[in-house]
Amino acid sequence: MIINNREVGLFYSVGAHCAYSEYLIKHPEDSVSSAVIQKALLMNKAWLEARKRAGDTDLPKPLTRDEIYQLPMVVLNELADEVAAQEKRDSEVTVETAEPKGKNAKSAAQE
Repeated sequence: MIINNREVGLFYSVGAHCAYSEYLIKHPEDSVSSAVIQKALLMNKAWLEARKRAGDTDLPKPLTRDEIYQLPMVVLNELADEVAAQEKRDSEVTVETAEPKGKNAKSAAQE
């Protein structure tokens, strides 16, 4: 997602999940919008950390709460959609299967 002319990536890592859970426990009175903003900030931090670990040295600056507060509401809605979509992508379970081998492999593959 592009915010203020720079790429703002998101990654729902285990660390981001744990930090967000802790945030919710410590701030039960926060609004849904504040929680979405916090999750976006944590996911952006996780994305930057993952890119840094991968050896990327040309990283954009992290997203900030103050920066988000200055955006039009429509951008917060788009950010919330991006957060939800990325969380889903990073939480999906995938299973790889191999073709069966052996005498009955053809019939087993058809089942």
